[in-house]
Amino acid sequence: NVAGRIYDIDLARTVSCFLVVMTHVTAYWNYKFQPVWEVVNFYNSLSRCAVPIFIMISGILLLKENIKPFEFYKKKLPKATAVLFAWSAFYYIAYNNDPTFTGFISKVFNGQAMYHLWYLYFLLGMYAMTPVISFTYYSMSEKQKILLLISLSLLFQLNVFKSLTGINLQSKFNLDSMTTLSWYMFIGKYIYDIKDKFNNRFLLLSAFMLAIIFTALMNSFYSHFIGKPSQAFLDNYALNTLIAACSLLLLCTKMNSIYLNKISHNISKYTFAIYCIHPALLIPLKQHVWQLSWTNSMTYFLPMVCIFMFIASLCVSYILKRIPLVRYFC
Repeated sequence: NVAGRIYDIDLARTVSCFLVVMTHVTAYWNYKFQPVWEVVNFYNSLSRCAVPIFIMISGILLLKENIKPFEFYKKKLPKATAVLFAWSAFYYIAYNNDPTFTGFISKVFNGQAMYHLWYLYFLLGMYAMTPVISFTYYSMSEKQKILLLISLSLLFQLNVFKSLTGINLQSKFNLDSMTTLSWYMFIGKYIYDIKDKFNNRFLLLSAFMLAIIFTALMNSFYSHFIGKPSQAFLDNYALNTLIAACSLLLLCTKMNSIYLNKISHNISKYTFAIYCIHPALLIPLKQHVWQLSWTNSMTYFLPMVCIFMFIASLCVSYILKRIPLVRYFC
C-alpha cells in the first residue's frame, strides 16, 4: 500500500476485467457443440470467477464499520443510476434500427439494452444492501463470520440446484435475500481480512487450477449428458466458482512486483469503462473472428483474441476517460 493505493486490489481488478472479456469472447463459440468446444469450455471455465471477484473487491472497499447509510446512498445511487441510463442509451441507439424514447424506457425497465448491462442493474441493488452487509459484518465475532461464510457458500448452491433441476428452493423457502450475489461482498471482505493467514502461493494457485479443472470437467460431462452446452457449473454461485474466486483474489495479494504493480495500477483506472465498452468492439468483429478461428488452433487463438479485445477496449476507454462529459459515466 503506497501513497494510499492498494496494489493487490488493482491487480485483482485488472485480472478480473480481462477474465470478463474472456467470458464474452468464448460465448461466441460456446453456444453449440463443435470441434473446438472443449477448448472453449476450458477458457470459459477459467474466466467465470471474474464477476464474483469484482463484487468481493467492492466488499473490501465499501464495507465500513462506521458506514452512514444516507451519505453512502447519496454518494453512490445517483451516479449508478445515471451510468445505467447512459450506457443503456448508448447501446439502445447503437443497436436499434428504430430507436424511440418510449422504446428506450421500455427496454430499460423490461429488459436490458445489452447483455452485459445486467451488472449495472445489479450495482444499484448491491449499493442498497451495502450498509446492511456492513452492519452484519462488523457486528459479528470471528466464529460467527466463519459460520455465515459457510452458510452462504451452501445456500449459494441452491442456485446451482435450480439450474440443474429447475426447482427454485430459495424462493419456496424464502431464502432469496441470502442467495444474492451481493453477499460476495461479505465473503470478499472476510477473505481479504484474513489474507495474511494464506502465504503459500503454490497452494493458492493449485486450489485455483483444481477449481477450474473441476468446472471444465463437470460442465463438459453435464453438457454432453443433456445433449447441449450448459451453464450450470459455470454459475457465479457454484462452489467451484467461489473457490476459484477466493483463491485468485488471495493469489493477487501475494504478488509483489514493482513492474506488475505499476501496470495494474494504470489499467485498473479503466476497468469499469472496459467492462462497459468492450461488447461494442466485440460484436462488429465477431464474424471475422469466427472465420479466422477455423484456420487456427483455438488453444492459442482464443486467448490472443481476448488479449486483443482487452487492449483495444483499454485504448478506447483511455480516450473516453479524457472526454469531460463522458468520463463521468466511465
